[in-house]
Amino acid sequence: MARFRLFVEKEIQEGRAMPLEILLLLHTALQQPEIDEETITHVCQVDVRSALALLDEMDRERGYLQRMFTGKEAAWALRREMYDRIYDERLLKRQRRWYRDKLKERVLHILNQRAEEGDDGISNAEICQMTRLKAHRARTFLYEMMAEYSQIEHVDRGRLSIFRWRE
Repeated sequence: MARFRLFVEKEIQEGRAMPLEILLLLHTALQQPEIDEETITHVCQVDVRSALALLDEMDRERGYLQRMFTGKEAAWALRREMYDRIYDERLLKRQRRWYRDKLKERVLHILNQRAEEGDDGISNAEICQMTRLKAHRARTFLYEMMAEYSQIEHVDRGRLSIFRWRE
């Protein structure tokens, strides 16, 4: 907690106001790998519109958070630089492991859902859009999942290749 206090003091000295909502969200983000709208509305006791405004401020204006997922399951997490400024490396590693596991779970769910519906699998571009990973990182992630799950197959169609679930 001493490093958190020092961080807050430094932010104030540099002229950045630290309202209670921002402090609550930073503290929550340090304790949880990701935070979502529901968490924010509960922690800060605000409506969804105010929660989204807080998230936008902490992401774009202050640079404290980064958006991890998009769509219905949108979530935010502390940026790596924030762990360096506030906390230690162990917490960052734990957060990364958690995020990877969450990402695997989400991709597997989508692959299974699309297989049940008879749709094509998921493209690298969709993974990039959903996770904000760079193209080569998303492709590497999918190949790692293929090694772990033999049911995932790669259908090579050049730029339009997909990964799908096979029974």
